[in-house]
Amino acid sequence: MLKSENLEIIEAKEFLTDRSLQKVLAASVYNPTQARMDERAKRYSDSKFAVFAAVYDQKICGVIIIEISRNNRLTILDFAVTEPLRGQGIGTALIRHLQLEYTPSEICAQTDDDAVGFYRKLGFVIEKEPELYTDTVRYHCTYFCGL
Repeated sequence: MLKSENLEIIEAKEFLTDRSLQKVLAASVYNPTQARMDERAKRYSDSKFAVFAAVYDQKICGVIIIEISRNNRLTILDFAVTEPLRGQGIGTALIRHLQLEYTPSEICAQTDDDAVGFYRKLGFVIEKEPELYTDTVRYHCTYFCGL
């Protein structure tokens, strides 16, 4: 079991091209080719995005990338935790870090069946998206921070 006192959340934009961060991030990318990972690294280096990594035992084990809106709304664009450590509080720690760092009005994400339970457990309001893709259901998840 993971010891939370050994988990550190760091600002990680400077590690976007690092293969260890990209390896974790690949879990949230459709068809994660090296070209797609490099394109994301380039895109997310813009100042309107923030990148945080969870580090445990000196290894990156979780990544969250957000876009920050002017009205203090955060949108999660990419979010992943390494498979062996899922369900041990790393994702929750990353979300809580966003709340402390930004005190946002709301946090939004889009997800599929694999992660909707995680967001529901944290108190996000879940709405099924209109079907954009024929082979998967998508959900819009919103956490209203002031409530």
